[in-house]
Amino acid sequence: MNYYSRMVVEADEESDIGYKLLPGFGQGCKPNSLSRYGRPTSDFGWEIYPEGLYNILKTTMRRYDIPVFVTENGIADATDGLRPYYLIGHLKAVEKLIEEGFSVKGYMHWSLTDNYEWASGLGMRFGLVSVDFTDGSLTPRPSYYLLKEIIKQGSVNGFNKMLKEPYDIFDESLLIE
Repeated sequence: MNYYSRMVVEADEESDIGYKLLPGFGQGCKPNSLSRYGRPTSDFGWEIYPEGLYNILKTTMRRYDIPVFVTENGIADATDGLRPYYLIGHLKAVEKLIEEGFSVKGYMHWSLTDNYEWASGLGMRFGLVSVDFTDGSLTPRPSYYLLKEIIKQGSVNGFNKMLKEPYDIFDESLLIE
């Protein structure tokens, strides 16, 4: 499963599909701002919402009784200021599911390095490692070292306090039962 952010919609009888994206939430936000829920948004304008990953994985595993892999999960964040929150919040969602007995077989962060992104070319920076596209040099971002430490410790539990300041990124009341 790939997951980056939620989409919040409302009914729209004039739309060909019967609904429209509700501005200010999920993928309907302005870049580098706050969503209407008070969450920070990425360079793409996607709200950080790890509860959505938890909820969609849990719903899928319950419905189909299958294990899952998170094959893409990441944030466009050239300054690397939000990626630590994104990583910890989304890994916390995965870890909580595993603790509850669900079979999450793997997690792949998107992406190890900055790359060509189909919708925005080279403009969006998803990588844990910064790529200088003029000379090809690679520079690990701080979040690269954070993920390395999380992997080394085998848990995000030691990093949970980072989710509260300055943003409250993981709200357990938003998780489905």
